[in-house]
Amino acid sequence: MRYFKYLSFIFLLGLFIANPAFAQDDGSTGTDGTSATESGTGATPETGPETGATPETGTETGATPETGPETGSTPETNAETGNTPNEAVGETEGTPAGTETTPTSGETETTPPSEEIPDETGGEPDGTTDPELTGGGDETPITFTSTITPMTGVMPLTVTMTAITTAKDVEGITYHWQASSGKDTYQSGAFATMTFESPGEYIITFVAWQNEKILDSATHTVTVLANLLPIARLKAGLPCENNEKHCETPLTVELSAADSTDPNGEIVGYRFTSSIEGQIFPDEKTGPGLLLCPNEAYSFCPTGEVTYKENWTKTATPIPAVELKDTGIHDITVIVIDDKGGISKEPASVSIVVEKSTKPSAVFDFSLKGEYAPMPIQLDASKSKDYFAFKEQPNGKPRIVQYQWTVFSNGKSITHESLAKTFEHTLENPGYYTLTLKVTDNDGQSNTARQNVYVKGAKQPIAVADVNPSSGKIGDDGLEVTLNAEGSYDPDGFDIAQYIWRISDGQTVKGATGKVTLRKTGLVTIELEVTDQDNHTAKAFQTVMVQENTENNQYPKAVGTFSKLSGRAPLTVEGNATSSYDPDGDTITHHWSSTAGHDVTGDVRPVSCKVH
Repeated sequence: MRYFKYLSFIFLLGLFIANPAFAQDDGSTGTDGTSATESGTGATPETGPETGATPETGTETGATPETGPETGSTPETNAETGNTPNEAVGETEGTPAGTETTPTSGETETTPPSEEIPDETGGEPDGTTDPELTGGGDETPITFTSTITPMTGVMPLTVTMTAITTAKDVEGITYHWQASSGKDTYQSGAFATMTFESPGEYIITFVAWQNEKILDSATHTVTVLANLLPIARLKAGLPCENNEKHCETPLTVELSAADSTDPNGEIVGYRFTSSIEGQIFPDEKTGPGLLLCPNEAYSFCPTGEVTYKENWTKTATPIPAVELKDTGIHDITVIVIDDKGGISKEPASVSIVVEKSTKPSAVFDFSLKGEYAPMPIQLDASKSKDYFAFKEQPNGKPRIVQYQWTVFSNGKSITHESLAKTFEHTLENPGYYTLTLKVTDNDGQSNTARQNVYVKGAKQPIAVADVNPSSGKIGDDGLEVTLNAEGSYDPDGFDIAQYIWRISDGQTVKGATGKVTLRKTGLVTIELEVTDQDNHTAKAFQTVMVQENTENNQYPKAVGTFSKLSGRAPLTVEGNATSSYDPDGDTITHHWSSTAGHDVTGDVRPVSCKVH
């Protein structure tokens, strides 16, 4: 049935084109005597006169030639435009690009029956509407809107096609979308999609069907642009003097393809290769990394095929930087891929010449066994390398042939030479040591490395405290005492790192020497604590006797009052000495006694005694 509809459509279209008289019969009328003029808004010759539509010209035609002959009316040329129903005039004003809106039941503006407007071709409307196409009565005519987005884009381009209708009863309505490329799809819902892989202009025809009838049709033009390939660019940053490209191994190179561009898209992947390395670049242990493989005839390992998912990195600057270990010419290249799958036509490349190094590398580690001297130490030079890939005979393959160790401390040193990469020694005394490794290769070239190590001593320091004077009378400004700990020492031979003096009256003094003022009489204890650089501590103690100065001391004044001076026995008498004072401001103590043998000691509070 679908093919029959297509053949009918093509046959009728041929009749309209081949017979202009048939298409423009000025005197043709419908069965009701009215003109069957094609409506520019999509009215068919069958429905135009029945709705009473005025013969105004629309901007798009959606009428199919299949519906005209069914009523016996010949489709006429639109009086205003001169176009046949099969000729689209242009898009309706206000309708966005790619959108076709076509009512199937006549003009979008329906004239009321009371305002009968004669048809421009001579026919007159009868004021009726076909209930089968409009839904009956005064309902709004059915329209279709077809939209395609986007209308233009870069290949591969996927467009979304949308069909919307005002029909309330959509049962049996189907949509057919067909592109001039031969791609087609049938749609029964709201959306459909097509993907165009090649550039060009494609005409997409939209047809709406219901009950074996064509209700509407429209055409859209989609423009597919060619994808412009990205352009790869590469820079190499070298640590050599004056940024020369002739450098010695091992050579660290900082690569950057950040200047690569894409004319109509975005670069999403980078692939770096080297003509020598043949390894995951920079190191397969550091993560996905970048693929390094021989760049022969612009083919890429491991499969020789370039795909988006395989061996691409999203960063334009490899981190960490690349280390070129072998001598020779390194041709490093980069290709880039864009968001459309386009790969740069040519790689960007830099050539770096890596020459023989004049020296091997000297690297060593050490480990200490224990905490204090004497301490065993093990030295290991396994990380020392001679990187050269090729060397002239007779020396043969590059290798380190001698390891020389030197241990230096306090003006003395020992030296050990061996073919072995490791060396064990005992550091007898505490202190600082300088460890030196010298490696020599079979070309006679050498290099050195140094490290320092400190060995702790096990002995505690000796604290010696000297205070002067050790006793004395307090004056108006107190008693000043000099502190001296310069006699303290560390048997390990190091200086004392810290001195702290602590006084029993709460004072603290830091340093090997100092002074302190004592302001209270009595025995004062002074503590010295010393700490060496290995955090060992020691303490020493001294005492100072602080005495009163009696030469200038004034006697206190005793003032006492009594509650009773006479009375019958037994008699209780209360004494009060609150008015007593000391001219020097010293603290005073009260003592009460009587001839009756009473002996009471108290402060300024009232004191009572009983006399019998």
